[in-house]
Amino acid sequence: MSNANEHNANEFIDDFKANYDKFVIACDALEEEGKWPLDELGEMDVYFKNDIACVIIKLITADGKIDVNELNFLNDALGFDYKIEELRELYKNDGDRIDSYFETELGKSIAMIREKNEKLADMYKGLFLLIGRIVTESDGAVTDKEKAAAEAMVKALG
Repeated sequence: MSNANEHNANEFIDDFKANYDKFVIACDALEEEGKWPLDELGEMDVYFKNDIACVIIKLITADGKIDVNELNFLNDALGFDYKIEELRELYKNDGDRIDSYFETELGKSIAMIREKNEKLADMYKGLFLLIGRIVTESDGAVTDKEKAAAEAMVKALG
């Protein structure tokens, strides 16, 4: 990764972490207000953390290789401890579900949040846009497959 790309990616990572923390706090507030079906879906931030993880994994595996900087972002941002080989195995086993996520779940998630709180939905959407920037800048090169996956994500966001 070039120093300029690393600098940009690090700034975006800091932005992501700060915005993700705000998102979690807002999710907790909606739960406290009784605006989230906790008994049915579990904790709101955990529910959507799974969505975020799927998107990050899809984007970092899109080009067929997993860059250490991309993996570090996934681990650092969401509190995971994946090794490259573990993530490859995860994608090998769950890749079909992860690949179809953009077409089936991402738009539903945005709509579900928008139903509860418009501002929170915009915040959530912003997290995905940051993810796209971080992943595409993490390894210093954007492949056609990464670009296609990022475009699919943006399309699903609406």
